[in-house]
Amino acid sequence: MLSYDRFGHYAPHYDFLNFSTDSDNWWYKTYGDRLATALFIIKTAEKGGGTVFPKMKVVISPEPGDMILWFNANIKFEQEDLSFHGACPILAGRKIAMSLWIRCRQHKDLKCQMNDEILSHELNDIFRNFN
Repeated sequence: MLSYDRFGHYAPHYDFLNFSTDSDNWWYKTYGDRLATALFIIKTAEKGGGTVFPKMKVVISPEPGDMILWFNANIKFEQEDLSFHGACPILAGRKIAMSLWIRCRQHKDLKCQMNDEILSHELNDIFRNFN
């Protein structure tokens, strides 16, 4: 859950972690990098608080109930440069949102019968359709 009051903001950043394969980060080792981000908008500020993508020169000003989805990685599972984003300052009111990171590996409780080779092939097909 994300909550920003007056003057609250989040500086532009990447959600892609880009750790090396020998990283000791448990989340990264277990679930992989952040393939995509879904940002669910619960409450919008009265003024300010948009989601900015500076490299695309875009500010999104969603409504409550909206979801913003973007890919953090490209087809080669490298950082997507255009995913650089941040939360604009709140000038009046309060913004509440929730982030969901879609990771590259399956969750231990959500078993999938596909092997890694098939999964990788199908993800490549999905990405190919976005290019």
